[in-house]
Amino acid sequence: MRLLLCGTCGSMEELPDYEGPVEGDHLLDVLVSRHRFPSGAEHAGGLLVRDIKEEHWRDNNIRRQIIEQINARSAEGLGNHFYDSKNTFQLDAAKCWKQHNRTHNCGDYMSDRKRLLPDTKAERKEAGLNHRNRPNTFLCNFCPYHQIVEQRKTAAKGAYDYTE
Repeated sequence: MRLLLCGTCGSMEELPDYEGPVEGDHLLDVLVSRHRFPSGAEHAGGLLVRDIKEEHWRDNNIRRQIIEQINARSAEGLGNHFYDSKNTFQLDAAKCWKQHNRTHNCGDYMSDRKRLLPDTKAERKEAGLNHRNRPNTFLCNFCPYHQIVEQRKTAAKGAYDYTE
């Protein structure tokens, strides 16, 4: 997994691993695009991405040591304090799920409204890239309802008995 660290707002956000060209890392692009001032200017404190082994991050003692090491590196412009880390996409998906009354049949599931797209329209146009050739990751992939959908698919294949 990865951590996106912002020296301006003091945030530490979790990201899933990505193996591929940096230009295709649209989840990172989505998170980075949220680190702007109301004027639209990017956070001046800098954004850093650090790779962390997930099993280390899930161990509270090792996690605390990782955070202490990050805080100790204030020479890199990270400052001395970070808020608790958060998995932004999971938190956003949980909020959406609660707004839909913890549904078992979501009408917004995988809709265009829930597509995670970085704010790169101008850059894509300038580079001559097709605006239709966009990533297909949805906030729904991080939602508890997504597990219900996956269980239904597996049950439909006869892999196991699933009842709601």
